[in-house]
Formats: sequence, structure tokens, C-alpha cells
Amino acid sequence: PYFIMANFIECHSSYSAPRPYTEEIDPDFNQPEYAFLERLNIGSCSHSNTSVQLEKLINYRETINRQYSDPDYLSKEELKIWKRWYAAELKYLDNQLELFIDYLRSNGELDNTLLIFTSDHGELFGEHDLVYHNNFLWDKLLHVPLILYDNDLPSDTQNTMFSLVDLFPTICDLVNVNKPGNIDGQSLFSEVNREFAFGEIGERDISIIDRDWYLSPEKKKKFDRGKKAVCDQQ
Repeated sequence: PYFIMANFIECHSSYSAPRPYTEEIDPDFNQPEYAFLERLNIGSCSHSNTSVQLEKLINYRETINRQYSDPDYLSKEELKIWKRWYAAELKYLDNQLELFIDYLRSNGELDNTLLIFTSDHGELFGEHDLVYHNNFLWDKLLHVPLILYDNDLPSDTQNTMFSLVDLFPTICDLVNVNKPGNIDGQSLFSEVNREFAFGEIGERDISIIDRDWYLSPEKKKKFDRGKKAVCDQQ
């Protein structure tokens, strides 16, 4: 038996997929022919959409902080481009996962393997006047994908409420391992469906992670305070 936990960070800021993927989804984005020239600042990037300030999208850390302070800092078009670059990252990761699954299939392991794909959070691109994923509990951040593949599982979509704390007991059920009696989660395949899912962010000082640039004391307080969310079937 084997267990693999793979944490992919490709679908994350700075929204910079490998060049062919970005060029395909955003053909107006022009980069030097060779990537190393770009890193050495010998080549320059440009965008055919003259209304786009490309330096904002490339200097993403400062832009995230400025957008927190001023929700109009990024234009709608600039937010769309960031979202396209994020989609390019998703496509790149999808292609790499395909190679991994093909490897399992070619070695006769796929039908004897439980595959699980999920995420710790979503991403904001202007929703609620926010970008990135810190300090809030909106549905765009909490409603993450969960895909299970096993040779004995039915091919259908479950619309029941689910929380990431339910993943451990679900795995135990699928691989026939006894669950401890003192866990918070419940198996996706239990007879009782979950009524609610909960999310929580504790109080924090975002200045520690350099997220308070340009914020007024009032806005910083809004980001720092703890938050809780209750999700139901709606």
C-alpha cells in the first residue's frame, strides 16, 4: 500500500503559468522569446490592450495590498486578465495531473487507487471588492471542488453539504479502516447528511504578513478581526 499527498501551488498568485498556457488564453500579452531574458530584465513584457497597466498585474504583492485599500485600483479589464492568467494555471495543472493518471493507468495501478482532488480555498477577482483569498469567508473562497475517483464508486454528483473535516472519515470508509470515535467529521457516505458546514478565521495582525500597506486603521481593523461562517444547503 502507498499514500501520496501532493500539494500543488501552481493555481496561486502570482498567476504566472508556463508561457505557452498564458499565451494561449491571453494572446494580447507579449513576452520576450526566451523566459530567462525576462528574468534578467533584458526583455520587456507588454500588453496589446493599452488600457491595461501591466506593471500592476506583474507586481502582484503590492497590487493586492493597494486593492484592499482602494477597490478601484484595478480596472475591470485588469481583473479579467488576472482571472485569465489564473485559468491558464488551472489548465497547466490539469495537463500535469493527466500525465500522472496516465502513469497510474499504464502501470496497472489506477483501478486499485483512490484519487482525491480538493483545495483549501478559492480565489477572489473583484468579488466583494476584494482580490486574493485572505481574511474573509465568502462562498467564492469556501466552496471548493471535491472529486473522488475509485473503481467502485458511482459516477455521479453529490449535492450534500460537505466540509474538509469530513475527508478523513470518508477515506477511512473507502479503504475499510476503522474510524476513531472522537472525530468532528462524518463520512460523505454515512446515512446522515450534514446540515451545516462551518468556517472560521481567528483574530490576526495582517501587518505580520505585509498585508496592511495603504490600509487605514479602520480597514486594517476590519481585516484583523476574527470571522465565522455557517453554510447550509442553500
